[in-house]
Amino acid sequence: MDMKTRNIIIAVLVISIISVGTIVVLNPNLLGSGTLLHYERVYTGEKPVMLIVGGLKDCVLTLGYEDNEDLMYRIDVELYDSSETIYFEYRGNGIGDYQHFIDINTGSHWGSTTRAKTMNITLGSGHAYYISLGGDSNSANVTGNIVFDNNATLGGEEFAYLFPGTLNLVFTEDIDYSQGGLDMDIGKDNEEISSVNMYIDLPDGMDGHAIFRSESMSISTTGWTMYKQTVSPPEKWYRTSESPTKPLLDIDKVFGDSIMASLLN
Repeated sequence: MDMKTRNIIIAVLVISIISVGTIVVLNPNLLGSGTLLHYERVYTGEKPVMLIVGGLKDCVLTLGYEDNEDLMYRIDVELYDSSETIYFEYRGNGIGDYQHFIDINTGSHWGSTTRAKTMNITLGSGHAYYISLGGDSNSANVTGNIVFDNNATLGGEEFAYLFPGTLNLVFTEDIDYSQGGLDMDIGKDNEEISSVNMYIDLPDGMDGHAIFRSESMSISTTGWTMYKQTVSPPEKWYRTSESPTKPLLDIDKVFGDSIMASLLN
């Protein structure tokens, strides 16, 4: 995909943010009101980073990458109520195989009462991330806008998205998979996301596999083949290659009340 096409796709995703809520450009010098919070840290070390976010309600969540090897994270949050705060934990010693650990939850730890209006997360390009978004009982009505772009580095990690609401996800050719691929899970059985919109454009040399489960699916493909379809449960299985080896992008599975996806290779 050329630069012009990629910019159009990302622009469409930005428009979807505007249709749901107001985009707030947070200025770190104006964070005295109490409703605007800013977190930022540079990257040190070699191992991947673990990022966990939970407890979002009535929130627009935006996550993307900046082509900056020194950046670990830049997080801007706007709260509905200035009297509340969010739980933010950073551990430099990490957990297990992850050298750095970031845990963000609105309100008290895994007991949320706070509502974040917007949460904008920017990750760096110098290292891989394990990302887990949602999966807690406190979250509701989240609009997620996720873009893998700007030389995002993959390393065989996992991306899991479990927030109820709407998800718009773009995966472009401008990623670095030299260190490994990515396992991607969207929703889970009996807890479907209401609407999933995906645009996947694999770079040259990267293979893919995807399974979609929904009563309402619209899937367009270029270079992907549907090799299996079931009626109960309603599923469609796609792949770019018949190779028995694990694909570099493994999307298993996507659950949603309604799914629209474009798969390009």
